[in-house]
Amino acid sequence: MANAFDWRRDKRPSIFATDPAFTATKSGRTQAQASSEAGRAIVERRTKQLGRSPGYIPGLSRAERLASAPGAYIRRSGVR
Repeated sequence: MANAFDWRRDKRPSIFATDPAFTATKSGRTQAQASSEAGRAIVERRTKQLGRSPGYIPGLSRAERLASAPGAYIRRSGVR
């Protein structure tokens, strides 16, 4: 029985050889690489347009929460 992890000695063709997600395109990149680069370009473009990451969630950082909290509830140091 062949070891599934001993792929160098396995004479059978790779299951990835015919899978379009892993075969190279005309540019020499795989479909996954091309998709990843396209997604990165979209995120960069949206970041330039918005001035922040498109995945940004407002109010998530501690500084933003404290800035919007009423003064009586802000814990500056120690227990009051």
